[in-house]
Amino acid sequence: MNKEAPQLWDQLLVGPVSGLEYKGRLISAHQLILNEMNSAQRALLILMAATSAETLTGVFLQALWPSIILFLLICVVGFYLLIHELHHQKVRLQLMEHIRSEKNELESTCTQLETSLKEQQLLQDELVETRKLSALGMMVAGVAHELNTPIGGAVMMASGLADACRDLKQATETGLTKSRLEFYLRDTEEGLVLLTSNLRQAKARIDGFKRLAIDRFSEELVEFTFEQVVEDLVASMRQILKDGKATLDIALHSDNGFPMYGYPGVVSQILQNLIMNSLKHAFDNKGGKISITAQCHDGVTLRIHYADNGKGVSDSVKETLFDPFVTTGRGKGSSGLGLHLVQQWVTRMLGGSIRIAARHNMEYPGLGFDIEIPLRVSEQ
Repeated sequence: MNKEAPQLWDQLLVGPVSGLEYKGRLISAHQLILNEMNSAQRALLILMAATSAETLTGVFLQALWPSIILFLLICVVGFYLLIHELHHQKVRLQLMEHIRSEKNELESTCTQLETSLKEQQLLQDELVETRKLSALGMMVAGVAHELNTPIGGAVMMASGLADACRDLKQATETGLTKSRLEFYLRDTEEGLVLLTSNLRQAKARIDGFKRLAIDRFSEELVEFTFEQVVEDLVASMRQILKDGKATLDIALHSDNGFPMYGYPGVVSQILQNLIMNSLKHAFDNKGGKISITAQCHDGVTLRIHYADNGKGVSDSVKETLFDPFVTTGRGKGSSGLGLHLVQQWVTRMLGGSIRIAARHNMEYPGLGFDIEIPLRVSEQ
């Protein structure tokens, strides 16, 4: 063997051999030492096992087909995973493109909504100004009506005094008697009293309307009393309330009229909007009642309870009653901003709160509101 397969023999002498392939055969060998002499005279017994080439070829062929099948399976799975990944990549790209498109559409929609919101705000501001002008027109009509009686009486008294003065002048030319002079003086004194009374009434009306007009268009914080605001408002609306559609019942539980520091024009406009809302929507016939009560709470808050005995509103309408452009009288020309503005004025300008009142008073089963505003409004 040393001559036939020197390379194999050299490997066998080195040490044990396991699974050595040599000329198409698989060889395993193990050394047994027969004596313990020196390495030159040592006797070795080498046990060697070798598989035939045919057996090794058979084993190779048996392992080849499963390997080929496994390789093909790996290729198929890899190809499937590659196709699957490419498909998902395509889907992701499509989704990203769809998201990008929706984002552009959303930005465009947001821009349109912002434009619409600005237009709506401008429209709302215009409507607010229109309502102010309408209120001013109502005040002018109220001024004309309220001044008509005292000024008319004053004109009549002045005319009567002028006639009496003319008669006195004629009497002095023809002979003035003591009784005639006493009659003239008594008649003149009574006329002057009535004239002064009528002029004072006219002045009071003018002062009230002047206060109301200045307060409505002033945005400065001032000292005022809630009682004076109510009196001026009632005076300006007396002509509207004279048609008998509704009567006002006002109860102010205070000895000093509720001194306040804030915006009297806003407080007046709040009450006017509530009253006009009741007159427009609550009553179908005459005989309606409107109640306004006020009392101080904890020394810093004014509680106002407003109620009418009208037909009220449904629960579904109550949920959106303070939303802009919500109205049950669209066909009557209502804009739906009255109560929305009331809420904005109460909460934003006065720093208070307003809510729909529960129906506890059988005398006023219609629509009611509970309003709380601070007696002193802080500067914003």
